Order: sequence, then C-alpha cells, then structure tokens
Amino acid sequence: MKNDKVRSRAPIIYTSFIYMMFNIAFILGDWKVGPISFSDIIVILSIIFLGFYFLDQKINVLPFWYFIIAIFFLIYILINIIANIFLNQTFDLIAAAISFIKLSIYLIYLILFCSFVKSTRSYNQLLTIAMYTSVIVMLIGFYIYLVLTLKLPLPYEFFWTFGRQDENSYTYYSIGTILIRARSIFNEPAHYGFYLNILMTTLLFSRFQPNKSIMALLYLSLVLTLSYSSYAIFMMVILLYNIKRFNLGRLFTDVRIYGLLLVVLGFIYFFWDMIEHVIVDRTKSITSGADDSSSSRLAGSWDYIHLDTLFTGNGIGNAPEIFNIYAYYLTDLGLIAFIAYTVFTFLLLYYNPYVGIIFIMLNFQKGGYLAAMYWLFVTLFILMVMEYRFKGTFSEEASVEEEQLLQ
Repeated sequence: MKNDKVRSRAPIIYTSFIYMMFNIAFILGDWKVGPISFSDIIVILSIIFLGFYFLDQKINVLPFWYFIIAIFFLIYILINIIANIFLNQTFDLIAAAISFIKLSIYLIYLILFCSFVKSTRSYNQLLTIAMYTSVIVMLIGFYIYLVLTLKLPLPYEFFWTFGRQDENSYTYYSIGTILIRARSIFNEPAHYGFYLNILMTTLLFSRFQPNKSIMALLYLSLVLTLSYSSYAIFMMVILLYNIKRFNLGRLFTDVRIYGLLLVVLGFIYFFWDMIEHVIVDRTKSITSGADDSSSSRLAGSWDYIHLDTLFTGNGIGNAPEIFNIYAYYLTDLGLIAFIAYTVFTFLLLYYNPYVGIIFIMLNFQKGGYLAAMYWLFVTLFILMVMEYRFKGTFSEEASVEEEQLLQ
C-alpha cells in the first residue's frame, strides 16, 4: 500500500513541475541573453524531463498520425530549403538551418507535452497552475504601473534586465497626452495583452471554474495595457463567451446582468478620457491610414511576398518577424505551408467555433512562428479544442469510449 501511495503522488509532483516550466517559458517569452531566449532553454529542458517520464512509465504518446504530420511538415521544410538554395540568390542557409532546428524542437515539445497531458489526464491542473502563476505576473505588472504612474522612488528596472527598458515600451502618446501602459515583465504592452488574452480564453472556454477574483485582476490588467489589439481580442472573448452562455430568460431576471451593466457604464464615465485617447482616437487613426502599427498588421505583413517566390517562399528564417502569422508562413515557407496552416485554422473553427475565431485574431497580434511563445500558444489551443471535442479525454472525467476515439 505504501508503494502504491508513492506512485499515485509522484505524478502530481511531476505534473506540477512540468506545468510550471510550461508557464515560466510562456511568461519569459521576451527575455533573452544575446540571441538566446530563456523560453528556448526551458523548452529544451522540458523535452528532456518529458522524455525521461515516457521512458520510465513506458506510456505510448499521442496517436501515430501526430508524428506523421510533424514528419511531413519537417520534410516539406527541408525540400523548401533545398529549393531556395538553387532558386533564391539571397537565401541565408545558416539562418534557415538554425530556424529548422528550432522548429523541430518546438514540434517535439508540442507532441510530448500534449501526450503528457493526455497520459496524466491533468488538463485542469495545467489550468490551475497557469491561473495562479499569472497572479505573480499581474502583481508585478501592477507594481511597475503604480511606480511609473505615481513616480514613486521604488526600484523596478531589475524586472526588465533581460528585455526592453526604453520609455517607448511603456508609454502611450496621444494628442497632448502621455499615458503609462502596463507591460509587466514583457517587452511590450501588446505582448502582455497577448499572454493575458490567451490565458483568459483558456480559462473561460475550458471545463474549468476559474477564480473570480483572479479573473477580475486579469480584466483590469488587460485594460491597463492600453493595447488596441488586446482590447479588440478582449472584447471578442467576452462577447463570444456570453453568446455561448446566453439564456434569454436570464436577460430579464438576473440582477447580476444589470449590476454588470452599471459597472461598465461607470467605468466608461470615469475613464472616458483614457477611452477616448486609446480607442476613439486610435480608431480614427487606423481608418485614416495614419496608424503605422495597425497598417503593418493588416496590410504591411504581406509586403514581403513576391509572385516569383509565391510557391517556395523566401525560405525559413529569411523574412523579418511579421505580425500576421498567416502572411509569415506564406512569406517564409510558401503557398503549401500557408494552405496547411489555413486548413489547421478551419479545423479549430469546425471543432470549436468560439476558440477558432479567437485563434485567428491572436494570429494577427504578435508575430513570430519561430518563437517558443507562439508554439506554447498553439499547444494550449490544441489542448483546449481536443478537450472540448473529446469531452474530458485530457482530464479525469474521460470515459473508456472517449479514450478509444484517440487510439
């Protein structure tokens, strides 16, 4: 009995460790020492620990077709590299080789991590650790925001030792107005908003009961980013979540709905100046074409695509970091990779339309398919959709019949 208890407790400790590393890798997505990313180091270490787990437990990983897809993807990229060597005179083979190695590592991690969640049926534990880990990130964000806003003589720069420290990374300039923007330990408020929106989506659209106080902190943190793209996704998440839970009868009988409406109206009234600068003025700037940031996301991301390289692309790692991931795939890897990623998006939409819509919007917020943070985001959304599709196969609620569907 004693040995059985040890075996039953050990996975809990191990899963907590693996999930903590996952969240730390996500949070430190912007931290670098020279060209080396903290997230990449953590992902590599996680692969080693996950490998030891599967060797020790002798547990089969995800269905064979996951590996087939990954292998075909990597073979396509190798063929793409060879094609660009002969067809593209400006092709940088060293950059392509480094990018290929990174992409291979990310795919291995995605498969092993999803396999780990499935084999331990601990998806809810992953969300719990993600939720409580985010509290630390948000409290740091509040601390830095208050220090900068109130000009308090307190240290904060050490949080940004491995990232940006320039004033432009945390200030919002409008007509006659300078506002402080929350960015916590990320390089930009938009990156912080990207993290918070992914977390919010995962907590709200999974079979999970998030802590209401933590969710309130999350909403406030998103507001303080003053990030237009984060606001758009934030509002879409809330809209889709309420559509999903909509009950016409509650609209007229639930007092909480009227209370929430009063809170929203009060917020608009007291913070109208901020709303006017961040949303109203920014919207006018976007519609007039004067906003460079939004233009680069919506139209500028396609500028590196040329008809003569439409099929092969410029080669993996040979384009600058592009905000729009769809344009990034087309620019770097060509038409086939773009179509494959579009098909993947439609599969997410088919299995869970709400999550699929949010996935599409997040692909326009932060570029970089060759960064660990992007693949951690994709991993979370795959887990979320599969958990929804197979009704608990990644948590303890799964039935034998549902388990067989994935074999």
